[in-house]
Amino acid sequence: MLHSRRKITGTFSQVPEGEEFITHRNPNKPLDCDTLKFIKCTQETRNAHNREFGDQTIHLDQPCWWFQEV
Repeated sequence: MLHSRRKITGTFSQVPEGEEFITHRNPNKPLDCDTLKFIKCTQETRNAHNREFGDQTIHLDQPCWWFQEV
C-alpha cells in the first residue's frame, strides 16, 4: 500500500520534537546547495542529530522542511 506524504516547510523552531527534517548545509547559500537530514532532539533546545556529524546546534530561524503522512 502506498502512503501519501505532504511536505511541510517552516523554521527549525517549528519542527516537532523527534521529527526527521531536512535543511540546507549552509543557509546563506542558494537553494540548490547541499542539504542535510537531522532529527530534532528536544523541543526546549536548538540541538539536532545527524548520523554523520553527530549533535549539532541549529538556529531557531533556519529554514527546514519535513514530511507528514496524509
